[in-house]
Amino acid sequence: MATRRRSTPMPVGIEFDPVLTTAADLQRLLRDRKISSMDIVGRFLSQIEQHNRRGRQLKALISVAPRHRIFAQARQLDNERLEGRIRSPLHGIPVVVQDNVMTDPNMGMETTVGARAFIGTRPRRNAYIVEKLVHAGLVVLGKANLTELCGMKSSRMAPGYSTVGGQTQSAYVHGLVDCGGSSVGSFQGAGLSTGAAVSISAGFAPLAVGTESAGASLAAANKAALYGIKVTVGNMPMDGVLTPSRSFDSVCCMAKSAKDLENLVDVLQDPRFPTEKPAPPPREFWRGLRVGFADPVVSESGDENRRQSDEDDKQMETEYEIAIGRIRERGASVTYPIDIPLHEATSRYTQKNVDLVLRHEFERMANKFIGNLEESRIRSLVDVMRFNSDRPLSALPPSRSRRPSTAAEDLASFQAHDRLVSVLSEHTPTSKATDAVTRLGRLGGRGGIDRLLKKHGVDVIAAPGDSALCSLAATAGYPVAIVPLWALRSSGRPFGIALAARANEEAKLFQFMKAYEATFPDRALPLPMSSSQSAYQCQELPPDEPIINLLLHEWDTRRWAHSSDALTHWLNGRWRKTGYSISQETVYRILRSNGRVAFRGLGDEADGAYTR
Repeated sequence: MATRRRSTPMPVGIEFDPVLTTAADLQRLLRDRKISSMDIVGRFLSQIEQHNRRGRQLKALISVAPRHRIFAQARQLDNERLEGRIRSPLHGIPVVVQDNVMTDPNMGMETTVGARAFIGTRPRRNAYIVEKLVHAGLVVLGKANLTELCGMKSSRMAPGYSTVGGQTQSAYVHGLVDCGGSSVGSFQGAGLSTGAAVSISAGFAPLAVGTESAGASLAAANKAALYGIKVTVGNMPMDGVLTPSRSFDSVCCMAKSAKDLENLVDVLQDPRFPTEKPAPPPREFWRGLRVGFADPVVSESGDENRRQSDEDDKQMETEYEIAIGRIRERGASVTYPIDIPLHEATSRYTQKNVDLVLRHEFERMANKFIGNLEESRIRSLVDVMRFNSDRPLSALPPSRSRRPSTAAEDLASFQAHDRLVSVLSEHTPTSKATDAVTRLGRLGGRGGIDRLLKKHGVDVIAAPGDSALCSLAATAGYPVAIVPLWALRSSGRPFGIALAARANEEAKLFQFMKAYEATFPDRALPLPMSSSQSAYQCQELPPDEPIINLLLHEWDTRRWAHSSDALTHWLNGRWRKTGYSISQETVYRILRSNGRVAFRGLGDEADGAYTR
């Protein structure tokens, strides 16, 4: 069961818990000269080393920047601090960015979007948002795992799964998520930015930057007990970022505290669109803020993991209504309930139009992204499909079936890049896609958020985090946010409250979030990092099925002189830039369990082949 923690001042000394510590905590220590940025990045790198591919094996990060580069940057930032040059409130603080955001090759990390087709490509430059982070003095530690190709590759892929990064696991829930989305603990990764959300909750970094289309990334923040926000569409340049659409996508930021989140958005905000921050009242944070709360009804969107059970729904409803009561007691003007159109029919209508727009816009967005690559064997989405088809064992997702499948079904599964197929075969007229965007803007914007705010005389609309509010506001291009509430007793999976405001009124959302954090300073904590999620995870998790098939293929077609360690050495050398690696013992067990004659030990290398 999840536990609570009280936000307390950091103790004197350089030791800190990366799972609990916020960026504001770290800045206080830096300001008081009790710690250095080199100390900070070293502690987070140690946490990544222990639990990304080993230990808890969360697979939240696809790649990590070279240690020598990270420490060199941290040393430079420490020197600047000693000279009195502080670039921003986040000077010297680590951050992770999603792997659909381009990073300059000199940073030592590839940009793969989770797809094997993009391994080895070289972007021309950093994405705009990466430049803003670096300029503000943040240290980019790594690239977060994501649903491959921003979820536009295959409907068979679970959220948070990519063929490069594998399946991201929850830091909160007992039981493992497989690449088909099934889980011992009834948990699903919930969205494109699953890797970014897990990176923060697991203590890999205190901040993360990803992207958001129609609410899926904020769903990841909701299930990781984080504060998250998607800013108004168009308020931040998206140069150098692969997103599914031009109409819906914007930057999505996540943090463990509201103040950290506000600072991160301020760092990224384009100066043409400044965020006006109202000064909170000295004693009553809520005074002057008008909030309308929806009925605590979880939207039945067809996602089998959206509704957990009657018991879970009852707990979420109870916690939600308790929160409303406390917020009203603290001085906020509360209207409850308000009639937000979050019913199932609205969700289906929204999803139908979103799918139409994504199919229409994704090829153009992908080709623009590919055009910013200096070196790449991929020149179009057609090349991506051809690459996948030529390498079905490593580049296509395995079956999501939960029952034994036939050979024909397995073949069909390995050929599954159905969303790419639908994108390339899409012939919807531009006028029809434009009409769909207009309809969604009317439903969630003028006819939704704007109408409700005016009707009820409120500044912010709130609803359960598992409701369709995030999708409704996000597809209208409006700012939408998540705050943590608590965690389910049945599984430990966190849940929160979703927020929406008018376009360009992020300041209202931040006012709510900061007041909320002052009222509810506790967050649900993940499972102890030292714990195993199941007996199955006490040993190293087996690789995903495409990796196993690739491993067997290379064993059967090359000369290894029966040395499993030789194959391991060769594979890890090929995968070095991706951040993925596999242990010698795992390769040995896979080979032996699949009937291959294999032995441990490298032997002697002669003429390019290993001999015993």
